[in-house]
Amino acid sequence: MIEPENPTGHHTISAWLEGYCHTQIVCTAVQLGVLENLAVAPKCIEEIAEMTECDTDALQRLIYALESLGLVERSDQDRRFVITTMGRLLLPGEQSHESALLIADLYYTTWAKLSESVRTGQPAFPMINGLNFWDHLQAGTRRAQGGHKRAVCCRFVAGLSGTKTVSL
Repeated sequence: MIEPENPTGHHTISAWLEGYCHTQIVCTAVQLGVLENLAVAPKCIEEIAEMTECDTDALQRLIYALESLGLVERSDQDRRFVITTMGRLLLPGEQSHESALLIADLYYTTWAKLSESVRTGQPAFPMINGLNFWDHLQAGTRRAQGGHKRAVCCRFVAGLSGTKTVSL
């Protein structure tokens, strides 16, 4: 086997390539209210599944993924999970909660079309959502109120919004 010349570089690139998984794990947990349900008291997976109306086996995999990210941890009590300090940053009322919802609702599918946008020179957002980003916000067609400027400031690379400059 040939040793890579730059193992740190390969590790970094691998982390970049797998970053979408972390985004989906966090956004899904926020969308389903998993972390909110753990904020009050420790719960077992079956309790969380009932409260969120999720499949128990699939939710278990999501909870384990959240645990690997440090957003939840096992409680001292049998088979129960608790939200961590970092996980609390994703609760309603926190900036990260709104950012996760915006990413899930508006940005994730747009960024998935980056190669098409670069190839054609056309912004991806209107292709997916029917309106440019700002018109979409103004129309109020999706959750995008309050704090959206903070969440979007770095999301206009390559003109994905159809905007050449951003003034925040």
